[in-house]
Amino acid sequence: MPYVALDFETANCSKASPCALGMVRFDGNEILQEYYTLIAPPEMRFDPFNISIHGIHPEDVAGSPTFADIWSDVLAFIGDDIVMAHNAGFDLGVLKGTLYKYGIELPKLRYYCTWKLSKRLYPELPHRSLDALAERIHFPFKHHNALEDAKACAAIFHRMEEELYPATIDTVMKPSQFPAPQISETL
Repeated sequence: MPYVALDFETANCSKASPCALGMVRFDGNEILQEYYTLIAPPEMRFDPFNISIHGIHPEDVAGSPTFADIWSDVLAFIGDDIVMAHNAGFDLGVLKGTLYKYGIELPKLRYYCTWKLSKRLYPELPHRSLDALAERIHFPFKHHNALEDAKACAAIFHRMEEELYPATIDTVMKPSQFPAPQISETL
């Protein structure tokens, strides 16, 4: 079954300030398709702290599409696949905040968080950051590059699947729903 791992980088502390998006579609250990773009955030306000993390400056995104411009491509790339993110609360929070900012309806997605999965599968680990887990599986990557982070997330998920075999990830955790169901939907 194919999955889509995604990662956002943001210009500032606002969840509606994506400045880069990386996605990979993968099936097992093979990457089937890649997507990367710089994004012009709704407000061109870049925090020095964020720049120090990912190295993206306002001039780097000048002339780049807005998230509203690429949304149909992003949605088509994801399709019906299960989404994967490391610390999904952040990345899906960016997706939600940005869609709200542009007045775009939230899609229904299923997703896994590799950070949460790592808590269940590796309770002994002192650190569960993306770079710590990538180091654990000997996966080299350039951290805080959205495409590289998406590839690392895919590799980590694949290793988790291998270590669980013949059981599946679903035996440890079911995929979450995005957006979270409203109380009235769960009754």
